[in-house]
Amino acid sequence: MINDTCVNCGAALSLATTSATLDHCPNCRSQISSPVRTLSGGQSAPGESWADDVSVLTSAANEREFASKFTLGKLIGTGSSGVVFEGVAVASSERVEIKFLSRVAKMESSGRFHQEGRLLAAIHHPNVVRLLDFGELKGFPYHVLEFLDGGTLRQRLETQGRLPVTEAIGTTLACLSGLSACHEQGIVHRDLKPENILFSGEGQVKITD
Repeated sequence: MINDTCVNCGAALSLATTSATLDHCPNCRSQISSPVRTLSGGQSAPGESWADDVSVLTSAANEREFASKFTLGKLIGTGSSGVVFEGVAVASSERVEIKFLSRVAKMESSGRFHQEGRLLAAIHHPNVVRLLDFGELKGFPYHVLEFLDGGTLRQRLETQGRLPVTEAIGTTLACLSGLSACHEQGIVHRDLKPENILFSGEGQVKITD
């Protein structure tokens, strides 16, 4: 079992299976921007924790090369595979989401994470979350994504129940359009679910993860 903590209320977020995810805190219902996941096998390496990674990253973000491109803001999500910060792109002043792969997860999936970055950078579609940049900071691979503040489809279903037919059809067609753009680049999603269907503040549907 992996135990993480909600950054908003401090409640424990416990995951008992390797496939478990959370997209909101069960205590305060606040959004966890990046679904929390366990690593393969459901265990983290001895002595490693996301808190250690956050400390290193917060300090390293001041280094000239990274700081010239991004300002690291508040921590908005944690999990055994990585941490997520809100940030700002220096050149455009655009709010962004910066996902760092943890030291533990890096041992298993660093190569795949970089490959995903190269593939996603080639996708420019209104129904796919934009990847703005990717790289490494102090050995931590990262992805920089557009910041979306409209919540997830899961949250909409939980707060308003079944979607009206026209909205459900529109959401489905938007997801299919985004998936088609991914397939054209040779990418198979494999994990499309309400937690990975996001909305912009204006209601634009975006698939992620």
